[in-house]
Amino acid sequence: MWNNYVKLSILAGFLIQMISCVPSTESWTEVGMEPQYVSPTDFTQVYTEGPKESVDQGAPLEFNGYIYINERFRGIHVFDNSDPANPEKTFFWRIPGNTEFTINDDYLYADNSRHLLTIDISDPADIKVVNFVEDVYTPDMGNNNYPPYYVGRFECVEFEKGIVVGWVSKVLDSPRCYIF
Repeated sequence: MWNNYVKLSILAGFLIQMISCVPSTESWTEVGMEPQYVSPTDFTQVYTEGPKESVDQGAPLEFNGYIYINERFRGIHVFDNSDPANPEKTFFWRIPGNTEFTINDDYLYADNSRHLLTIDISDPADIKVVNFVEDVYTPDMGNNNYPPYYVGRFECVEFEKGIVVGWVSKVLDSPRCYIF
């Protein structure tokens, strides 16, 4: 039993070291990934788009003949379930930073990594933020602070700059974070 604890401790230590930031006074440039931000109060970034391909899906929710599936940090896929044998992908609701949601009547309650948004979904083709409660959530520091499916150096996320909505390759000045 003790041997299993030792193995687990070594593995945990190794995994923690795979993503880290390097404090240094050294200066250099190299190609890496830079986070792209939007303001958590820029609700023009919440809208309906056509169907999208899925990358990182959450659990489905069925409500009023539709199936809703979260795409972590991006938004919600909407499927018409009028034919349960063949659900049809109809919309993607873009909600930057979203990880959780629920639906009550014609309202979607969803996070955008920081705030609780109330979104009118009475017209699924044209959703609208109608209210928000500020700073209900702490930004997800563990899951959206590095570029997905990437190995190398990147600019560390600064959550005070906003919600991370994507990553771009760029020449960076002294990038302190890396993934191996």
